[in-house]
Amino acid sequence: MEAFDNKNAQQNQAAALTPTLSPDADLAIPSKGASVEAANLEKSLNQALAPDEQQTLTSLPDDHDHKPNVGNFQLHVELDQVASARGLDFKKVVRETSFRDNLGSKGDYLNPRGGNNVVIGSGDSDVIRGTGGGLNTITTGTGKDTVILGRETTNRVLDFDAANDRFVLSGLNPKNIIIAQGKNPGKGGLEQPLDSVNNALIIDKKTEHILATLPFVKASDLSEKNFARNSSEASASLRNLEQAGFKSQRGNGKSRALRDTIVSSAARR
Repeated sequence: MEAFDNKNAQQNQAAALTPTLSPDADLAIPSKGASVEAANLEKSLNQALAPDEQQTLTSLPDDHDHKPNVGNFQLHVELDQVASARGLDFKKVVRETSFRDNLGSKGDYLNPRGGNNVVIGSGDSDVIRGTGGGLNTITTGTGKDTVILGRETTNRVLDFDAANDRFVLSGLNPKNIIIAQGKNPGKGGLEQPLDSVNNALIIDKKTEHILATLPFVKASDLSEKNFARNSSEASASLRNLEQAGFKSQRGNGKSRALRDTIVSSAARR
């Protein structure tokens, strides 16, 4: 794939490890009504994208009834089973207004479209859309990278750099976000659990869903500066990338055993 010609080393690493609402609508006080509000916000943000970038959104019942694992990976963790858990100060979580501004001159926009995927970033600043459900195993590469987090999606970011990389919360209430350190002493390598003692975790406390797991990152190194909240303006900034000089390639998000195809990208050359 043309967009990944300069990433052979990163591909090998990932292969070895893979198994219109108001701008502040996502800050609503948590309640059953807030669940509807969050779902409406996610729909609004999705609609801001070009039709070929939109994802199928499924309604989520209050009892969080969906598959709790992918292969051997448990996608949920109880908060009493993690260490150093703390929330975000939502007043310090900035509002994202443009993703395009975050793309480097040779950076990629990567959209797995849900499912279980291997995502390989570039050597520049990338935007990776880790929403749509499923499990993404991500190598961001160098640069200042942005990973978009969404409900019911787990992102295993192998090389997250707390000094440069960050997350954007899409359809998620910052008040429900928990930063914690895993406590699971399970073995490492291919079978390392998502909540390993070696991993920092980003958790949706309302559902106990692991939104992101960061191997060999300390939870204490993460702060509000590593987070922003999505907006319809930011989502709309991802429209018309090809007209702006990007070459577009997209994956289908369908799992094949332990590894999917390399996912969608739009790489400016």
